[in-house]
Amino acid sequence: MKETPSMKCYHSATVGPNKAALQIALRKAYSINTDTCIALPELRLLEGVLGEILGERAVKFLKKDHKAQYFGKPLRITTPKIDVGVLYGAIIAAYVDMAQLDALAAKYPKQTFIYLAPDDEALAAYLAKHASMAI
Repeated sequence: MKETPSMKCYHSATVGPNKAALQIALRKAYSINTDTCIALPELRLLEGVLGEILGERAVKFLKKDHKAQYFGKPLRITTPKIDVGVLYGAIIAAYVDMAQLDALAAKYPKQTFIYLAPDDEALAAYLAKHASMAI
């Protein structure tokens, strides 16, 4: 992921699915813009920690329509197989690998990214590529 001058990067120091880290990422994303998107490697990840936080109804809409409301604010989901089109807000890149993150950054060069790394190696690779502030 090549950082552009207008792109801001944040990350969680906690790796893997973590409820607290995801809640903080959602708060940060919505503080930046109400239009938030969560990028996942696979749609099935909605069943875990993410599903616990978002709730059953939001997960149902995300699976069906790839968009939902979270506390009255729009939330969209993207995966390598789901394209959400134009985005204006923050992207929470949850547990994606660097290849998917690079593809998102190329497609959305002006967006703010919040990275939730799947493991220590991915976090180290992410931090080695560009400056990022911990949330």
